[in-house]
Amino acid sequence: MVGNPLARFIKSHRSQRGLTQKQLAEAAHVSASYVTKIEQGRAPQPGESVLNRMAEALALDSSDTHTLYMLADRTPPRALNSAPITAAGTNPLINLFRRDHDDVLWSIVDAHLNVIDSNSLYQSSFPGIGDHASFAEWLFRDSRARLVHEEWEVRANSTVWWLRRAATRSGDRGAFDELLRRLEESFDFRRLWNDPLSARGPEQTMKIRDYRTRKVIALDSGYYSRFPDDQTYVWVGVPAGS
Repeated sequence: MVGNPLARFIKSHRSQRGLTQKQLAEAAHVSASYVTKIEQGRAPQPGESVLNRMAEALALDSSDTHTLYMLADRTPPRALNSAPITAAGTNPLINLFRRDHDDVLWSIVDAHLNVIDSNSLYQSSFPGIGDHASFAEWLFRDSRARLVHEEWEVRANSTVWWLRRAATRSGDRGAFDELLRRLEESFDFRRLWNDPLSARGPEQTMKIRDYRTRKVIALDSGYYSRFPDDQTYVWVGVPAGS
């Protein structure tokens, strides 16, 4: 999790409601110490029944309740599946980070890492990303990607891991095969894709270099899913240690 967003989300809404930790605990039928653990980031996955009672105690609307479940890596109740969560301008998850960080990078991507929407800081941090439909294409086929990513090989490995996972879940096999065809024009993609031991899961901390100043910064980053179609994801990156 990037900077314990679940902890920040609950603490922020509790404060807005004027509730103490003890009052929230009583309403959610949990101990005050458990609420403290959640707000300290030491209990990242409360159960669905606890989340439901917290949503009621905090008077969350359907969109914020959906975000609460997503941050806890839980599948939202079916009744929330109509929540308008894919519109970047009103996405409560993105707004959560944006309230705390002016320098947050975010994008909304699909299972093929096609960039559906992103903010200007994301676009300037990954120069040329707009020339490619997919982040994966930019990473493997745009020479600027190697300059931006201080640890390009690490990022490439995690991207291959993601695409292998997507291959088993993709709802549009034809589009995925077309993406692979374009990526296979890259020697490094073929090298990693054909090596079963190469790919690793997504890294939570990544180092990127400012394309203009050459300054390297570390980002805590993460993908968040739990969208109704299970094919849409929010990627968020904030300066490490924020």
